[in-house]
Amino acid sequence: MKVLVIFALAFAFVSASILNDEQDVGITRGHDASPGQFPYQVGLLLQNHTAKYIYMWTCGGSLISDTWVLTAAHCTYWAEKVTVKLGSILNSYPLIQHTVTKKNIVYHENFSNKTLVNDISLIRIPRVEFNKFIQAVELPKLKTHPDTYTGHDSIATGWGLTMSASNNYTDVLQYTQFMIMSVKNCSASWHSHIAKSNLCVSTKLGNSICYGDSGGPLVDSDSRVQIGVSSFVNKGCQTGYPAVFIRVTSYLGWIMRVIKS
Repeated sequence: MKVLVIFALAFAFVSASILNDEQDVGITRGHDASPGQFPYQVGLLLQNHTAKYIYMWTCGGSLISDTWVLTAAHCTYWAEKVTVKLGSILNSYPLIQHTVTKKNIVYHENFSNKTLVNDISLIRIPRVEFNKFIQAVELPKLKTHPDTYTGHDSIATGWGLTMSASNNYTDVLQYTQFMIMSVKNCSASWHSHIAKSNLCVSTKLGNSICYGDSGGPLVDSDSRVQIGVSSFVNKGCQTGYPAVFIRVTSYLGWIMRVIKS
């Protein structure tokens, strides 16, 4: 049986991505993170197999409690098992890691693998002990009228491509800063593919999320509250199209229901 290591879920399983352009995401024109700077960041190695091949792909995620990881549904949709890596800025040398099967994976019941609507998922892992390098990220408070975050500065993190025109995946966690766009301005580029449950950031400076690290967190720069989950970008990453995330405030109720169940 052959093992195929791939870095974008769409490459392995989706015959036609939405708009034929969107793919998995990572960080371009980012900066090296320091140990403990983003202790909520996790790396995911996901697997599926057929009679002939074992497929492996990577995504990112965030630790939201001592037993739950938040990521994108298109990362986990085909997975039979996933290895969750925690506590290190080096993807190849985690402080600890846990491998769980698909019975511990929950993706949104209304997720569409064609349009990436409701692109959100949770992974249950064995309880981890918090320390300097492993901490849960804070989620927004449940409000009747949640903040849109338009105009806020934000930070995305990931281990994906550092240049969209290369195969240069980094082993050192990268981060970059974005400004949050309004849904209206984002829709001017993406049209009907953007919903109120999405959150967009400007990539006009050439920094972007890119291939290889979907599911990673976007946090508000000031509060360090997680406000987004990496979902999709335009093909090429550095084309100036807004990068698109799942808006966490739109799914707080779903997250709470899954965790309590």
